[in-house]
Amino acid sequence: MMRSLLVVPWILVTLMLSMTSEASAADTVHFGALGGGNFSNITIQPKTAFDPSTTSRMNLGGFVEFGLSRNIFLEARGMYVQKGADARGRGMETGFSAEAMANYVTFPVLLKVKHISELWRPYLVVGPEVGYNTSAK
Repeated sequence: MMRSLLVVPWILVTLMLSMTSEASAADTVHFGALGGGNFSNITIQPKTAFDPSTTSRMNLGGFVEFGLSRNIFLEARGMYVQKGADARGRGMETGFSAEAMANYVTFPVLLKVKHISELWRPYLVVGPEVGYNTSAK
């Protein structure tokens, strides 16, 4: 079941790349790698003996972007995303710690509207994302 669900986003990317009418008219296709960090913490209400701390996790992936027109692009990404948080506590006699971590494979498909100028290149991105949890602890 999980493997068949992972095939769906790749089929969509292949179909998008095979569309040549507007994409070839815009003559713009870009491929690239993505990377970054995910910095998170946890808040516990009401206040308890836990002392939450900020954790850092990594994000890795790639994208393909092709032009639909001069200023409108479609971008499909595949990302490996780690999320999580740490907390340490103070008990009456001993300390304790807790960690929550989840790993995801995500597939955002984004419509990107760019304003192309000489000095700056702002853009607006909108679109859905499908994510699959690969592990959690």
